[in-house]
Amino acid sequence: TERNLAKALLKQAAASGLSKTEFHNYANDSLYVDCNSEYVLNCLEMDGYLAQTEKGSYQFTSPILRDWWSRYAEGML
Repeated sequence: TERNLAKALLKQAAASGLSKTEFHNYANDSLYVDCNSEYVLNCLEMDGYLAQTEKGSYQFTSPILRDWWSRYAEGML
């Protein structure tokens, strides 16, 4: 479940960024309610995928990583 949530968060972040509201919507979704969503988001930050912006939303730390994720990662996981 945590892996699926991480994939969903990264997919959203690659598409248009991930606002706090969108994150909370994912965290409260019936598909992911049984996992620790804060832990998943923290892991994505600590692993260098996402960073929080000044406005509180999340985006990829690198445009290159974001583009790679958009092109290749979906089919690999």
